[in-house]
Amino acid sequence: MSDPLKKTYMDYLALGYQVVSAYHADGFHVQVLQSDDDVVIAHMPHGKIIEDGFMMDQDVRITRFMK
Repeated sequence: MSDPLKKTYMDYLALGYQVVSAYHADGFHVQVLQSDDDVVIAHMPHGKIIEDGFMMDQDVRITRFMK
């Protein structure tokens, strides 16, 4: 997949990206995922997060990709 915004949250985790920051804002849970070279911002609707913290991959929007 050449377009980094088309990859899923699980794609990035499988590539070794790690969650380095997380916060809640405007009804979203926002996570910053980082690799050695890149940073990705993921937005998750807070209402879609299940009680134990699990959520469906299609509910996560990758909104930024920075090198």
